[in-house]
Amino acid sequence: MRRADPTQQLLLVFAEELDEHLRALNRDLLLLEQGVEEDRAALVHSLFRSAHTLKGAARAVSLLEIERACHVLEEHLGVLRATTRPLEPAEVQRLFDMVDVVGRASKKQVPSVQVPAVEPVRESAAPEEPHRRSPREAEFTRIPSIKLDEVFLRGDEVSVARHRLAVHAQAMDALRDDLVGLRQEWEKAERWVNAASAQLQSTNESPSTALIRKRPRSIDGLAERLLRLEGESGQLSRSFSADLRAFSQAASSLEDEIRDLRLIPFSEACQGIERAVRDLAATFGKEIEVSLEGQNVSLDRNIVNALRDPILHLVRNAIDHGIELPKDRIASGKPGRGKISIGAVARGTQVDVTVRDDGRGVDPEDIRAALRRAGTLVPTDDREVLRALLQPGFSTATEVSEVSGRGVGLDVVAMTSLTLKGGFDFHTEKGKGLTATLTLPVTLSRSRLLLVRAEDDVFGIPSSQVVHLRRVKAEEILRDGERDLIRAEGTRTIQLSSLSRVLDLTPSPRANGTALLVVIVTNSGREHAFAVDDVIEERDVVLKGLGARLGAMKGLLGCTILPSGRAALVLSTAELIRRAEENRGRPSVGQEPRASAVKRKCILVADDSLTTRSLEKAILEGAGYDVITASDGAEAFRLLQTNEVDLLVSDVEMPRMTGLALTEQIRNSQRLRTLPVVLVTGLANDVDKARGLEVGANAYIVKSAFDQVDLLATIARLL
Repeated sequence: MRRADPTQQLLLVFAEELDEHLRALNRDLLLLEQGVEEDRAALVHSLFRSAHTLKGAARAVSLLEIERACHVLEEHLGVLRATTRPLEPAEVQRLFDMVDVVGRASKKQVPSVQVPAVEPVRESAAPEEPHRRSPREAEFTRIPSIKLDEVFLRGDEVSVARHRLAVHAQAMDALRDDLVGLRQEWEKAERWVNAASAQLQSTNESPSTALIRKRPRSIDGLAERLLRLEGESGQLSRSFSADLRAFSQAASSLEDEIRDLRLIPFSEACQGIERAVRDLAATFGKEIEVSLEGQNVSLDRNIVNALRDPILHLVRNAIDHGIELPKDRIASGKPGRGKISIGAVARGTQVDVTVRDDGRGVDPEDIRAALRRAGTLVPTDDREVLRALLQPGFSTATEVSEVSGRGVGLDVVAMTSLTLKGGFDFHTEKGKGLTATLTLPVTLSRSRLLLVRAEDDVFGIPSSQVVHLRRVKAEEILRDGERDLIRAEGTRTIQLSSLSRVLDLTPSPRANGTALLVVIVTNSGREHAFAVDDVIEERDVVLKGLGARLGAMKGLLGCTILPSGRAALVLSTAELIRRAEENRGRPSVGQEPRASAVKRKCILVADDSLTTRSLEKAILEGAGYDVITASDGAEAFRLLQTNEVDLLVSDVEMPRMTGLALTEQIRNSQRLRTLPVVLVTGLANDVDKARGLEVGANAYIVKSAFDQVDLLATIARLL
């Protein structure tokens, strides 16, 4: 592998050091501003040392603009070190401004560094000049994050392999049991034949019975051979099980350690928040103190990185809309200084991230007024009114400022929580403030899922969002206009929908009086009940992305490969609830049988990617087609010989037989020559399209522009 340019490596190291020093400078300045006199000398010295060290590091990598900015800051701090007089607020602000100059210079120069794919950059002494490293240097190794991601993916593959080996172990045990049964049946048959032969010795033999006595000698030793095979298979099964246990223990430890490599403290998401609160409070003439809690709670690095913007949005809203001016707070009996607290609390496999303020809260009447100004329908229920805050573009502000009024706030937070496979809720009380809570998984790649079946497909629902499982009899279902409801605790009711109908699957007929198996889920404070055909199990799984082609499909968090090799799509509860509530006009749980007089069209899907096959199968079955699948062109052509297929959807690049060769063979077949063929491929240039059409394809869809609506429209046109 090509090694990185040493200069680039040095710049990468400097970028990390720069970030650490900027954090330290802002942190110490905030403490200095708070005016703890006995700490002043130590703080000024710490600031001077950070500026001096950063200046030297910038000079080493020839970043002169950063070096000059640090020099100015260093000289000013040098003057402060020589005096003990109290600092004026203007002097502290001047120091903040100087740190900002360093930050702007770094943004201007450091982002130009291109980060190559390199071997891990290890901190070590030069061979020709060894030196004693500090304990901190000896404990840490710098490794590009992309390398950690690659290791993490390999750990996921080990996990899948472990589950599949467990299935093979069960199959081996079943095979051994079959051998035991076969040996017992053979011994029983042999006893019967021996008894019959003995009886024939005292009677006249017919030709057919004589054959029984003259059976080959090899048959006599078959029982012994079966017994030996049974013993060997038992020994093999026990050895395999022992090795599997050892492998599972090692794999579990490896998975845990790899997962921990991705975890970083929640404090990383709060970097710069205290400085942001200080500056925004000064802008609005408010006094605000911020407290950070749960800073050591660990979260997936990608989640922490994604949390920075939502936390900043919530803090901006609290400062602008929530916390009152000091005089107004004092008039209402509150302290003049407002409070914002940001915290994280670990709850098993989830973390609750909370941003709370003690401001005025949200008055539903203010929202109603904003809705009326926008010409929008105004709900009567206060909770429904508050949910308007989650609508993109909605704001209660009557004028636009640099901080707010553009309708970008809680909707961004809600969308981020959904993207991170979590939920978002908020609670407000007039005059007492607002509490916003993001409930997020600890890690994005592994999840605990409840696996359920709807029709012939298996789906995963995040276990953290499953409230309850129960069976509901037909007489327990309540009707409210076009909705079905079931009772929860007390007098509260929950809307009930069929998961099959919400996913646009064709529901199978259900016998009258059959109890429904219901899964109650929650997201962002909303609960909904979904009737499913079966609950399979709850398990920890490795979540896989859907790729650029299908990753944008609403309602899917990803997919997972089950030990059986079957793919299961993981559903977003937020999208499920939204779709169920929008489809109130359709019967949620009905008993009408599917029409049997109309034969459903059958489509063959050929693709060497298991994920692509499974997703296309789900799309087509959701549209009402019967679907069979093949992993390559050769298997697809074999299936066409034995199945009545109405249309073929095929990838182009496949092993054994490509989609182009498959199409050509179909056109040369007397029976199949009129079969419609749709090629779905990543080959997007005109030459490739022409090749597809030349061999007889009816349509050519490029994966980069894939849209399920276009696919279904194309199929409908051809059928």
